[in-house]
Amino acid sequence: MIASMGYLVINANDANALAHFWAQVLGAELDYVVGEGEFVVLTRPEAGLPIVFQRVAEPHSSPNRLHLDLIVSDLEAATAAVLALGGRWHAEGRTHELDGYRWRTMLDPEGNEFDLQVQPVA
Repeated sequence: MIASMGYLVINANDANALAHFWAQVLGAELDYVVGEGEFVVLTRPEAGLPIVFQRVAEPHSSPNRLHLDLIVSDLEAATAAVLALGGRWHAEGRTHELDGYRWRTMLDPEGNEFDLQVQPVA
C-alpha cells in the first residue's frame, strides 16, 4: 500500500457557504476551518470519508469527473429538501431507473453534480 484515504475534497468558490449547504444535506456540522477559510472541514461521518471544502478562484466547470451518490429512502422528500436548501435539478423532472435502482442527478449551489439514489429492496 502506498497511501490510505484521508479526505474527500470539493473545490468551491465560497468554501464556507458550500460547507454549510452540504452540512445540512448530510446532517453534519462544521468541524473546523483552516486559515482564513481556505479549507472548511465537516465532522467525520460514522462511515465514510471526512469532507473538506477548498476555496479556489476558478469557477466550476462541468461535467464532474467524480460525484457523490447519496442513499435516500424517499426520493421525493430528499429532492424537495435539497431544492429548499438551494440545490437544483441537473435535468428537471428526470428520474433514472436501472435494475431496481432509481436516482436523480442534482446540483449543489456551485453546480457540483451529485445523485440522490434509492436502492432496490432486497
